Amino acid sequence: LEYIDANGQNIDAEAIAYRRVFAGSALSRSVDGSLENLDRFSKRDLRGHHGQLARGSNIVVVVAGPVSFPDIKRLAVRTFGHLPSGSLALLGTAPSGTNPAHLAVRTETSQTEFRLSFATAGVEDPSVGALWALGRVLSDGPRSRLYSKLIEEQGLAYDLWAAPQIFSGRGVVDIGGRVAHDSVGEIIEAVCRQLFRLRSRVVGNTELSGMLQRARRLLWDTHDDSAAAAEWFMRHHLLGSPTPQTWYRQLSQVDRAMVKRMAQTTFSANNAALVLVGKPSKEQQQRAWRAVIALGSGHPG
Repeated sequence: LEYIDANGQNIDAEAIAYRRVFAGSALSRSVDGSLENLDRFSKRDLRGHHGQLARGSNIVVVVAGPVSFPDIKRLAVRTFGHLPSGSLALLGTAPSGTNPAHLAVRTETSQTEFRLSFATAGVEDPSVGALWALGRVLSDGPRSRLYSKLIEEQGLAYDLWAAPQIFSGRGVVDIGGRVAHDSVGEIIEAVCRQLFRLRSRVVGNTELSGMLQRARRLLWDTHDDSAAAAEWFMRHHLLGSPTPQTWYRQLSQVDRAMVKRMAQTTFSANNAALVLVGKPSKEQQQRAWRAVIALGSGHPG
């Protein structure tokens, strides 16, 4: 498996972080599963699983392009009409146990991959637009904070990003990247300083309007990208994510005070998970985790 190292360890930083962030929910389960489960599955198990999921009620067909609805409907009926309708598949159950808030997985890599994840509310939250805004203020091209401050000005990393993943009922804001093993503490401290500033100061009008302009451009680009449009609407029907128009409307209703309040609610040590995959020293691990704890106490790392 791609995310299992030679020692049988799970080295998927996202799966490890989500075990903590989504504790008590089926979302905390790894997509890949464990080697133990793979060993015990039989052909009968696989056929049963496929039969449960491959039903009309679980299928979403999205087509974007110069096509007509009647034509697509006829093709869908001809292709999938033989499947039983069934009922919606259950989301699954939460695994037992959870991961600690700070976890380092030692494995042979040239760099350390880090994931700093913060639990959030779900798509139903009336302030969800502020979560979209936080993600784009942090990581939305060369003018966003992580890129302009930590990559361009300070040269702390080549790979650094942030993104909210918002589902029905629950969500997460992820910040991740890859750095040299001996730079882990420094990059986490720098990230936490940016998060602290979002918590303590309102974003500028120019920064907020620039973010909205880039979002509007993305919305228009989606209209010209059939694959992106199809994926967006597929996520809407399967996962409850907003449509492109709804997403932009939620963003456009956000003001500077809303972004600050959402940062104060989201970026705290109480709902954070920090995962390090690589070979950072104990000192680097402790330095990184101290920065996250300091963020929660109201002091920059």
